[in-house]
Amino acid sequence: LKPPCRGAGVLNYKNGSLHSLSGALGEYNIQQLLVMYRAFVGLLLLICSASASPKECIEGEEAMLMHLRHKSSLSSMYENCSAFVPSGDMTTSTLTGLVELGFDFGVSRVFPRYGSPPGEMINSCFDTGSAATWVQLPSCEIVGSFYPADYPKEPLSPENETCHLNMGSFNAQSTKECFSESYGIGSTVAGFVTTEQVELGSMAYEQRIGAVRYMAKNFLRDEVPGIVGMGPLMDTSTQEPPPSLRAAYFTVCLPQCEANSPGQGRCLPSSFMPSGDYSGFACFGCEHACSVPNSDTWISAGSIVEGFPLWAVPLHAMNLLYKTGQQSVVPAQLSNAVVDSGTALICVPSGMNTLLFESISESMLRQGVSCSESSTMVQALPASTLSCPGAGVVDWPTLVLAVGNVILNFDPRYFVRDNGEEGTAWTLQLGAPAGDIVLGAVFLNQFYTKFSKTEMSFAGEGVKEA
Repeated sequence: LKPPCRGAGVLNYKNGSLHSLSGALGEYNIQQLLVMYRAFVGLLLLICSASASPKECIEGEEAMLMHLRHKSSLSSMYENCSAFVPSGDMTTSTLTGLVELGFDFGVSRVFPRYGSPPGEMINSCFDTGSAATWVQLPSCEIVGSFYPADYPKEPLSPENETCHLNMGSFNAQSTKECFSESYGIGSTVAGFVTTEQVELGSMAYEQRIGAVRYMAKNFLRDEVPGIVGMGPLMDTSTQEPPPSLRAAYFTVCLPQCEANSPGQGRCLPSSFMPSGDYSGFACFGCEHACSVPNSDTWISAGSIVEGFPLWAVPLHAMNLLYKTGQQSVVPAQLSNAVVDSGTALICVPSGMNTLLFESISESMLRQGVSCSESSTMVQALPASTLSCPGAGVVDWPTLVLAVGNVILNFDPRYFVRDNGEEGTAWTLQLGAPAGDIVLGAVFLNQFYTKFSKTEMSFAGEGVKEA
């Protein structure tokens, strides 16, 4: 999304090489549309060559356009890439166990070990918004930022910066299977596929992972040396199921790291850092006690959106509920609520921020507070911030979401930042496809969430049946 997870103008629904493109196309001329089309093609397709070495997988754009084939990023290389070919042993062995999570750079973190015997723990993103798992190689190089359509590409414009080797890496024998994954405009990694033993918390299993040789410079911002994909797959006949689909269900508990500081702080478990005391976890096939308030009762939201490449439930309504009791109804432009642990904040389609912020600004003005909107970037995504000097967190409205069979009262303590004397502010990430709202790690800070192959459930403060 992770996202580390997402990119300007597109929100990457990352199922292997499956992505979505959004935007008001009417605003672009033909040349710009061509560039966007090529970018979209680059998100979907891989280059295949039977005799390619891993480095030769990094080919020029012209070669890529000659080999246009819709391939999964974890598919094997064959002489012609005209058809999907199942990759490796599509194991469906059941996984159960507890995995401790951390919180860093605004998203959930997990600490896998790869190889036999297992290597060092690697501070990775625990990403329910993607299905692929990858880790950086010791030989990993940072290359300049680029549109996905330009990657892979020679020359790669190496930067005078290293990958996140201080956060862990894993060495693997080169193979002839190319790996490439995009998480946003410029947020791309590439290398080769390798099959390795994975140790994740109390679980051990074999998995095909990406060994990353090249990493876009954008990943330096959020320090992402690896990602463990926990998203659903639309087609398990051509991709190896991720751990999220090898359990009957899994639960995610991600308490807020720093009070009144959404997306901020560094909290780590004792299994990764001896002095750590963070209590976040993912439990596969189990329900551990979560430390978020009132998290002992599950309420089912009902079936997940069928045929959708992310964990999503239908969104029926979204309202702003002010402390005066007044409600502001957000126009019915959204249809899906996506839960993505690799997105830091709440991500909405461009323009939705204006609808929300105008309503809040009017309410604040009646309280004598003048608010202003500014632009920024979060995780390689454009973002918009509404700052209200003189307003406290309690002065902001509750975000009320009617999703599936539940009502979620999203408290501003989890998405509004307290800047002390400078007042308070709410930042929204922009770029979600029309009709979708992405509920990132700040959402999981309040709501204990259960993911299964057929439905989602929520527990915690502010959950009630519709």
